[in-house]
Amino acid sequence: GRKNFNIKKHAFLPIPLMEIQSNNEITE
Repeated sequence: GRKNFNIKKHAFLPIPLMEIQSNNEITE
C-alpha cells in the first residue's frame, strides 16, 4: 500500500509541475 502511494504521488507530481512551469514561461 505504501509503495503504491509513493508511485502515485511520484507520477502525479510531474503533471502539475509541468503546468506550473508552462505558466511561468508565459508570464516571463
